Amino acid sequence: REMAFDAAANQGVGWTRKALKAAAGDPAKFLAARRARYAEIIAADPSQAKFKKGWENRVARFDRVAFADPDTAAREAFVAT
Repeated sequence: REMAFDAAANQGVGWTRKALKAAAGDPAKFLAARRARYAEIIAADPSQAKFKKGWENRVARFDRVAFADPDTAAREAFVAT
């Protein structure tokens, strides 16, 4: 839930809904989509590269959850969103 909220606040609710659906309950896929979206933003407007480190830090703090054992409560919470 925290991953989804963070994405919605930073990347927009519409984008987040689409990314959650595409990730099909896989937190690692969701984080990969976030990283890809940031890369798209920078490619479209190189002046946005100044935010790259901060964006990467936002996503990196969820890596532990994304790559946890699939049976953990964190994954269940992610799927429930």
